[in-house]
Amino acid sequence: MRSRNVESKQLGAWLFAGMSAPLALFAGGMAWQTVALATAICLTVCYLVVQADVFPAKWLCATELTWLVVALAAFGRWISGSWPSGSVYPAVPLTLLLLGAISAGRGTEAAGRTGSVIFWLLALVYSVVVAAGLGNIEVKELAAYDSGLELRLVSVLLLPSLAVWLKREGRSVPLGSVAGAGVWAVLVSVMVTGGLSLQVAMDTELPLYQWLEGLNVLGVLQRFESLVSAALTMGWFSAVSFILSVAGTLADQIKEGSYGKGVWCAGAAAGIVMIQNVSITTEIVVFGAVFMWVIVPLLAAVWGRNKKLKFMKIMLDKLSSWC
Repeated sequence: MRSRNVESKQLGAWLFAGMSAPLALFAGGMAWQTVALATAICLTVCYLVVQADVFPAKWLCATELTWLVVALAAFGRWISGSWPSGSVYPAVPLTLLLLGAISAGRGTEAAGRTGSVIFWLLALVYSVVVAAGLGNIEVKELAAYDSGLELRLVSVLLLPSLAVWLKREGRSVPLGSVAGAGVWAVLVSVMVTGGLSLQVAMDTELPLYQWLEGLNVLGVLQRFESLVSAALTMGWFSAVSFILSVAGTLADQIKEGSYGKGVWCAGAAAGIVMIQNVSITTEIVVFGAVFMWVIVPLLAAVWGRNKKLKFMKIMLDKLSSWC
């Protein structure tokens, strides 16, 4: 079975790479205090989920798999924000979906290695951007506060909860890497709102790129837009391959040996939804993420534990009757 062979460190790097792109896009238009609070709450919830012993009932896996198709289709629309031209939908999302399916289809071990390589590439790009951005912050702008929350940020911050399906037996998910993605989101918010002002960032459709246009190093204006667009695209690719790997794992739980079919069927279904241009609102995606990635797995863990306890009680009763 190819579904649970990814190493813990690779899984953490893979998650960071996949989360970093959407977090950079969505956090830039929010107050850094709100980003920090949302990050702390969501990652704490994810910690509770990945520590749970979820009972992989077939009905649960089928339901989770269906929702992943919807989430992938919604993410396809969000991917377009990585390119300021706005004319990349659905070509770029479909391309990333195909590449993600190819990567995930080789197994989570191979996909995880790819994600960890992308992690180091993104770390290099992000380091350059942070080094340039910190020198352009107006500290007084950071005092501004607004409780407005970009709901898409919540969906992305809940992605680590899906690692409950990929973690290896007896090993934990390295949430330190995931916490690093949260720190990255706060940094982006600090740099963008500190460079543009919170009000301008909130009123701008793509505040990250608006900020990048005015970024300068030692007084010389630099153009980082193309570099950042390429980095964000790699990040989105990691997110897509991660979700498709989870889809394959769920399919394998439903019927052993169906990992590859699950990856490609989920990718094909999401692609059809994109091509049909089906409208999936942000509210639906956020509600689905909270319900399907948090509430349902936790309930399944409780149900599975009760089922095991009931089974143990039956076996003990039988043993007692034999004695």
